[in-house]
Amino acid sequence: METPRPHPASSPTSAAPAPPGGAAAGSPTPLLTATEDDGPTLSLRKQSARLLAAPAEPVALLIGLQGTASTVRWEGRTVRQYVTALADQGCWSDAAFVLARVMPRRMTVWWGTLAVRFATGATPPPAVSAALGLIERWVRQPGEETRWAAVLAGEQAGLATPVGCVAQAVLASGKSLTPPVLPPTPPPADLAARQVTAAVQFAALATGPNAAPARYRHLLQLGFDVADGNRSWKQPATR
Repeated sequence: METPRPHPASSPTSAAPAPPGGAAAGSPTPLLTATEDDGPTLSLRKQSARLLAAPAEPVALLIGLQGTASTVRWEGRTVRQYVTALADQGCWSDAAFVLARVMPRRMTVWWGTLAVRFATGATPPPAVSAALGLIERWVRQPGEETRWAAVLAGEQAGLATPVGCVAQAVLASGKSLTPPVLPPTPPPADLAARQVTAAVQFAALATGPNAAPARYRHLLQLGFDVADGNRSWKQPATR
């Protein structure tokens, strides 16, 4: 079991390791470019299904996982199988990052909200509840007004919290990290995935390291459910 420590994904400024072959961590590839679509839910679900069923090789080479995760075989596996294999080896946060990275960003953020609800229970603190509501509103109605409202609410709840991480993923899901009055600063391609991975980590470790493996498995299943269209934002947000 992995020791409870921050995954590189928990830092907005940290870059993913350069993959073999020297490609930059955020470089677009034909596989991952499709995740930027903001089309209807059905379109996103089709994209997600296609990406999870695609060969894992482009994703594995782009992300370039390190440590124990680098020894997990991706050859001959789909992305879904690769995520499962990482989890089976106890590389929980790496599995979460790969899953978050290949899903369309709205789906990734939605997964993050489910992780927060799992971590906070039925009655989250008022600031967390308010931020969650605004993040979920952005997922359902993406736009600059809803995006910045969610970001500000997440900051008020605390950046170093699960909901704060998901709010930063909302920020990273727009075209710029800076307000409209400032010159645009495009977000790194993997920043939203990193922030949601951090939220998943928080949720998995919320009750201590002994319970973390079972909680990670539940959270990964939630992620697959979102990717498969079984936990849509058209349904009530539950744990």
